Amino acid sequence: MSKIINCIQALQQPKKISEIKELFSLSWCEALELIGQIQNLDSELIKTNENNQYYLIKQLSWLDIKLIQEQLKKVKHDDYQVKIIPEVSSTNTYVLENLSQLTNKSVIVTELQTKGRGRANNKWFSRVGIDITVSFLYLFEEHYNFELFPLIVAVAINRLFKQYKVSNKIKWPNDIYQNQENKICGILVE
Repeated sequence: MSKIINCIQALQQPKKISEIKELFSLSWCEALELIGQIQNLDSELIKTNENNQYYLIKQLSWLDIKLIQEQLKKVKHDDYQVKIIPEVSSTNTYVLENLSQLTNKSVIVTELQTKGRGRANNKWFSRVGIDITVSFLYLFEEHYNFELFPLIVAVAINRLFKQYKVSNKIKWPNDIYQNQENKICGILVE
């Protein structure tokens, strides 16, 4: 389990560093380092009050496996196997490293991706409780034309956003932007 995610969730109620230390069985230095890691993820996520307590300054939406499964069932896609991992280096890397344990239509979702990657080994960082970081595993026949797949995925995501009235444009071949500066989706097909 992720100490970062657990600590962020615990900070929904203000906590002193001594409480964080005890809650997670940490030394003082480790507790301060944990707070520092959270602040490095998002400098606008936690603050301290006049009592030297750390607290969340914004509400976060946490992934809910039951809600996800209900929604999949509602749209007749309950054959997808969803797994929520609190923290992972990369959802794509997780899929590649666990292929033997995963089935077709596996969906790996995380609250925190720490070493996401894009094209040309570009780094991609997710924002806790804000970004949706997910990988889908689909098994195709050996002779499938994979060259077109990234383009098909980009068009599908573009249409999905438009269906929900989110204006967007594809920046070929693998990004979706809401305007020139606001990237709302990156696509990595492996």
